[in-house]
Amino acid sequence: MTYARQNAMITAVIWAVVFAGVLLTVLLPGPGRFVSPEYSIWRLISAIIILPGFLVNAWLGGRSKRGKERGEMDERDAAVSRRAAQVTLFATTIAVFLAALFLYEGYYVAGAVPAGWLWLMAYGTVAFMSFVHAAAALVIDVTGATDA
Repeated sequence: MTYARQNAMITAVIWAVVFAGVLLTVLLPGPGRFVSPEYSIWRLISAIIILPGFLVNAWLGGRSKRGKERGEMDERDAAVSRRAAQVTLFATTIAVFLAALFLYEGYYVAGAVPAGWLWLMAYGTVAFMSFVHAAAALVIDVTGATDA
């Protein structure tokens, strides 16, 4: 397994767990109650859950830099990353757009969207984007679709 593929696999697993954790911390108390003062522990848990993803990203950034210096990562890995970034931009844009539309339509009559959904969109977008980039990099690396 290549160095870049290992990094993508680690990233995909970590961010999938983070994304699931963020979903649970907002949905278990309910998006309407999530921002209430008595549920402040849930907001703290959300922030704590997302922290390992950022720490792993920083560690993998240093690992990638060392891998490039040692020749373990080359221009093909850079091409895979660029293609994965394109897929990530498209997927994240569509997901945020659809989420905003569904929330608008779902809460149109109420006149306001519960703030818990906005927390989920903010934290969830970070986790979703990071997961999609890693998963796309794995798929592109395996299929060799860097030129598509």
